[in-house]
Amino acid sequence: MHFKVRIVSHDNPVTRGLSDFEIFDETYKGFYVEEGITPLLTTDEPSSTPVIGWSKMYGKARIVTLQSGHDVPTLKSKL
Repeated sequence: MHFKVRIVSHDNPVTRGLSDFEIFDETYKGFYVEEGITPLLTTDEPSSTPVIGWSKMYGKARIVTLQSGHDVPTLKSKL
């Protein structure tokens, strides 16, 4: 399905320079997003959990999660 992705943290190194975009991807709903994360990407697609990309610190490491699909259309998307 096609849906809109919003960049919510423009100063993060992962999303710096990106603008909102539309993607053809599968969605996931109901997965756990823990407290204390920094949201990077969101969507208002009803079949998805709203936060679909985030970062957090784990000790001294910065962890980034991108909750996107794993199929050819997603990987070929040009932002």
